[in-house]
Amino acid sequence: MVANEMQVQVWWDERQQYMPGHVARRVAYSNVSRNLVLRFVKPCMTADALREDLAHIHRLEIIDILFDNGHAFISTNSIQHAMTARTCMLSRFKYKNIQIEFYPDECDVPLPVISGKYTKKPSLVKAATLQNCNRFQPLCKESEDMGDHDH
Repeated sequence: MVANEMQVQVWWDERQQYMPGHVARRVAYSNVSRNLVLRFVKPCMTADALREDLAHIHRLEIIDILFDNGHAFISTNSIQHAMTARTCMLSRFKYKNIQIEFYPDECDVPLPVISGKYTKKPSLVKAATLQNCNRFQPLCKESEDMGDHDH
């Protein structure tokens, strides 16, 4: 593999982002990642040409582009941006006969399973005790005490 060395700037994002459900499902079931591979690229497609073609995608950072056996491996900064880049390239005539796929991310970690149902904690007081309890009992004691006095 041939690697182009490049400095990558790392910083905290100004806005909090989350992964929408449709993206999480594609990651879980379709092996989508932040990395793209272009199969059997034309010799005229260089790293600079690929960067130029993807430069218009807002907030897309191309981390690295490697060429190996006629394939171009593109590492990007996010799954959503890689999906956008793939869609964009597929819509261009230049990439018409090139197969564009996702390839596994070296930082791949399974997503945690999130339950969609809210589970209620069990109550400390049993329902049977609440059923047999008279909620007016404290009031009755006071009235009985008042009834015991002769007025």
